[in-house]
Amino acid sequence: MKKIKLLAVVAILAISTSAFAQAYDLPLMFGVEGGWHQNTLNAEYNSDAGTVLEGETEETVTSFYQIQAFFDASYFRVCLGYSGSIGDTVYSTSISGDEDVEADYSLGIIEISAYFKYPIYSGYENAVFYPMIGINYSSLYSATWNDAPDGVDEDIKKDLQDNEYEDLYLMLGFGGDFKVSETVFIVPSVLFGINLTADDDDDTTDATFSYKFGINCGVGFKL
Repeated sequence: MKKIKLLAVVAILAISTSAFAQAYDLPLMFGVEGGWHQNTLNAEYNSDAGTVLEGETEETVTSFYQIQAFFDASYFRVCLGYSGSIGDTVYSTSISGDEDVEADYSLGIIEISAYFKYPIYSGYENAVFYPMIGINYSSLYSATWNDAPDGVDEDIKKDLQDNEYEDLYLMLGFGGDFKVSETVFIVPSVLFGINLTADDDDDTTDATFSYKFGINCGVGFKL
């Protein structure tokens, strides 16, 4: 049911974007893109952690690959994508020094994004650049603990789902459309997201700042 709701939201956004483009006679584009992004959570231990840890900091870093489809109407872009974790999630604390802790589990995330973009037509005939601002919604799709006894992957998935692994990011970035032909474009972008719903579920820590940084590149087809 949740996946159906997510698809319904994307469909509504795409239809609304298309209607806006047609009303104002804007060019339309659809395409696919892939990329990499890294999620980082900085937290600080509170009094529940005890006097030894109180005030110490912790950083959690997870890298993801991303594949997504997008629908573009010059000033607006709607994306639906899937992100899978790459390698281990790395935990480091201010008292551990260089001794990072690595957690070997795989996450699959469904993502929906909607952006406002303002085209800047420079002196380059085949290139358009634009700043981007928008919202990204991320929701847990799958979780597997690698090389663990049977049942552990279901436990971690249940824990993540019980803690409502859903995040909303304010996204800022810059991108471009580079014309290959009259209908084909290369579409790179660099994005930075601030987590608006950051919440560390461990009672001993308080979330202080969570963000993501990513690089994407894809191909778009002008309608």
